[in-house]
Amino acid sequence: MAMGLVLGLLVALIGFILSKKEPSADDKTLKTMIEWSSLANVANSTKAEKMSDRLLIQAEALLQQSDILPAGSLRNLMISKPGLSKLLFIGLLKEATFSFGPEDLIILHKSYERSEARIHIAQCVELLLKHRGMSALEEIAQEACSKRLSLY
Repeated sequence: MAMGLVLGLLVALIGFILSKKEPSADDKTLKTMIEWSSLANVANSTKAEKMSDRLLIQAEALLQQSDILPAGSLRNLMISKPGLSKLLFIGLLKEATFSFGPEDLIILHKSYERSEARIHIAQCVELLLKHRGMSALEEIAQEACSKRLSLY
């Protein structure tokens, strides 16, 4: 009887552990950019690309709601560039913001630490468009096709 109880508890525990799902790529965009970056760095390349894709799609939706980007423009840009690494695109986008003025850098630094990842990336895109225009996004997309990013 005791052995059956122990076995039943063990099966229930294994079932519970197996039923716990990993957060989806969409759920991860709700984390801060610091947390999102940490998750992307430990993910395999396929998961990191999926996380990056979802992050860019959600950032684009925020930018569309604010009338900063026309509907589908970022998505169409990504589709038009075969071989584009979305993870590298995000890294290059963030790198492009390093040349902005101190006020913009303070805003981005705070959002990197405190805001959802999708909000932070939307802010990066918005500031890039403000300072350098749509052609800067196109240049980043082109560069994200020609380079490869190593996560390890």
